[in-house]
Amino acid sequence: MPDPLAAASRGARVYDGLVTATDVACEFRLAADLVTLSACRTALGRRTPGDGYLGLVSSFLQAGARSLLVSLWRVDDEATALLMTRFYENLIGSRPELRHHPMTKSAALQEAKCWLRSYSDPDGRHRYRHPSCWAGFVLIGDDGRERPGLRTRTVGGEAAGRP
Repeated sequence: MPDPLAAASRGARVYDGLVTATDVACEFRLAADLVTLSACRTALGRRTPGDGYLGLVSSFLQAGARSLLVSLWRVDDEATALLMTRFYENLIGSRPELRHHPMTKSAALQEAKCWLRSYSDPDGRHRYRHPSCWAGFVLIGDDGRERPGLRTRTVGGEAAGRP
């Protein structure tokens, strides 16, 4: 981040490290296939007269993101880390059973949620079985199924995208 004192003395914007919906809508220009906002409640916005709900989701879509992975409620840090790791392994096809064939975003998220639900820790406990640990994450926007050359195949009962 730029030095805040130097920026203020030049009359430039001072960045505080926080990103608001207004920052995104006004300053970001994206060509992003996927934006992941894995913090708590990133899908929520504020109801505004005439515009419906406005927040980070609408701002990122306006800025050019084709899809977002966001959370609807407070999420456990460890469960989120496990879910996101599995999601991205699915998305890029890095797990051995995928044989380098990536899944679509929705299939990758669905499989990651199912996996987390049945995950057992080293003590054999299923700590993330409850939906509050995994169901709050939703995909909004383009799933990627419309990309030229994308074919789907089944891996372990789940649809997997393959370029």
